[in-house]
Amino acid sequence: MRRVTSLDIVAQLAPHITHQDISMWPSLSPEKWMAITIMKLAPPNSYCFIDNQFGMGKSMAREAIQKV
Repeated sequence: MRRVTSLDIVAQLAPHITHQDISMWPSLSPEKWMAITIMKLAPPNSYCFIDNQFGMGKSMAREAIQKV
């Protein structure tokens, strides 16, 4: 996917997936949400692989993929 295409998709999705930071956990950027989802959909990687790549728990990765 070209960078311009991915940035366009992120711009369209950002209003729907942007959250405020709560307590001590910062929210994920829309770019990161998109990267996680593409990583899961392109070759179907396991959540454990995605967790390790982005330094987060399974539930956060699953939530990101479901929201996008």
